[in-house]
Amino acid sequence: MALRVLVASAPDLPEVAGFYSQLAGVLAGFSFAALVALVASKRDSGTATSFRWHSVAPLTSAFVALVASSLDYALVAGETAGTNRVAAVQTTAGMGFSIAGIMLVYSILVLLADHGFGQAATGLLKNLTVVTLPPLLVLLMWSGVRDHLVQVHDSDSRLLWADWVSLGTLATVAGVGASLRVRFRNRSIEQDKLVTRLASGTAHIAFLSLIGTTALISLTTTEASVPDIIPVVATLIVGAFSIAVAYSAARYQTLSDADAPPAEEFTDASASEGHVTDSAAQDEDESGVTQPA
Repeated sequence: MALRVLVASAPDLPEVAGFYSQLAGVLAGFSFAALVALVASKRDSGTATSFRWHSVAPLTSAFVALVASSLDYALVAGETAGTNRVAAVQTTAGMGFSIAGIMLVYSILVLLADHGFGQAATGLLKNLTVVTLPPLLVLLMWSGVRDHLVQVHDSDSRLLWADWVSLGTLATVAGVGASLRVRFRNRSIEQDKLVTRLASGTAHIAFLSLIGTTALISLTTTEASVPDIIPVVATLIVGAFSIAVAYSAARYQTLSDADAPPAEEFTDASASEGHVTDSAAQDEDESGVTQPA
């Protein structure tokens, strides 16, 4: 995600990158905690929850991508403010963070859908993943491209070819996302392989982002003119991957609210489990020996 968010004057990009690094680290921590909770729930022999293990892949890849993005932004935070290079590495680092962010939201959608939650619970996540996030990520990447062009070409008042490519990508992503949401509003398709491929692609792009930032910092000087094609390609990758995730999310199989388990079932199950536990404890108090439930 680009560091500048369409403001009149560019902030201290390395300082802001430090905050992005912390944010990515916090999100990675939440992802890891969710993974531990999922594994712990499956190790509990008493749980009756069933889900497909492929649904854990997006959350795992989001965790890996966020860790890589945190390191990526840490490298940007060590740069000197106001240089040509820092204006370019913000887009390479932003590419990995953008991919990790949309995959994190997508992973929540996958987990809820595979755990039997209905459209009332997954509808908002579908709208975010299909309609809202893809153009928002491209817009933020374009603001990073603008920073690069202003820094290198002093083109604050005129649009260059990189701006038009970014604007075209933004319009395409927004249009495709809206059409996908309308087309697959009442349709759902099983897609285990696509989920796994998107998860794998997330990790690969995040590490590609980290490698790109490291290469720019290691192989160029602070005032080197980085080619415009580098931030443009980063924006195009974010746009293309966002469309792929939106396509999968729009078609993802979710239960209708009529078919989803009612909340009373979970309440009754919890009450029954508590009754069994209380009965066993009472038997133990009376006899001194734990009786089988």
